[in-house]
Amino acid sequence: MSPINEEFLGAAFASSCNAVRKHLDGLNEGNDEFRLQHGLYNMLELAAYFLGAPFDALEGMRDNESGPADHWIMVGPDPRIATVRLSSAHALEELDARQETNADACVFCLPAEGNPWWRKYRNSKSEDLRENTAKLLAFILRKPSTLPAEICRLALGEETLTATARQARVRFKEDLARLTGLSEENFQSPGSICLPADFLVFGAIAERRLPREV
Repeated sequence: MSPINEEFLGAAFASSCNAVRKHLDGLNEGNDEFRLQHGLYNMLELAAYFLGAPFDALEGMRDNESGPADHWIMVGPDPRIATVRLSSAHALEELDARQETNADACVFCLPAEGNPWWRKYRNSKSEDLRENTAKLLAFILRKPSTLPAEICRLALGEETLTATARQARVRFKEDLARLTGLSEENFQSPGSICLPADFLVFGAIAERRLPREV
């Protein structure tokens, strides 16, 4: 991409951010209950991700975290996709698209309500997925640089007992081995759990099912 195009895209993105900020400010002034994340903001997040633009330009537009919301995120090999919030319909649509364009990819979902599920192939039947296994998967993909000893505590919550965390790690390996046909050794690292380097998996996650980050 030429410097001229980069400059044009940067200016266009900044202009779009300003226009959306003014629009959302008007909505907020007219309705104090307007707290759900607006679709225009979601589109700007997606644009920032695909353009490689800094997310700093979006500061001040993110909605009140304490209100009720149906915020979802995608997780996958690139942890940056987890920075974009989506509606449930958009997240599930994106999940299907990722598996359709990546024949070797497995997908999973941790919905706002109900049982998590796993799908090995695009047209295969989904299978039930243990909730703690889904949370651990989501966190490993979302925060791949986390120290192994911290994975269970942060993915399952600060109050998780040591015995519970140990059991979750054992079941994680058992579940992934059963669902993929690989051996349990592929999903363990010294003192913790992991994913194989060549393992391709995407997830659609309702944020309310994950522990709030400190």
